[in-house]
Amino acid sequence: MLVGFALETDDLETNAREKLTRKGLDFIVANDVSAFDAETNRVALITRDGKVDRLPEMPKSEVAKAIIDRATRLVR
Repeated sequence: MLVGFALETDDLETNAREKLTRKGLDFIVANDVSAFDAETNRVALITRDGKVDRLPEMPKSEVAKAIIDRATRLVR
């Protein structure tokens, strides 16, 4: 399972999709650079087959749980 992270300033999902393909990832976690020093984050989980799950803003610990959950479901 290869998971990547895309911290972007512009064209978030477009740039994240390009990175996902270029690096041969199973999915990528895309988020805006504005979340870097914040307590919360809003991310998009983008899979290799093009599905996008845009998560609502939530504490970073909850984002981490969502990432682990997604990876676990993709492995099964």
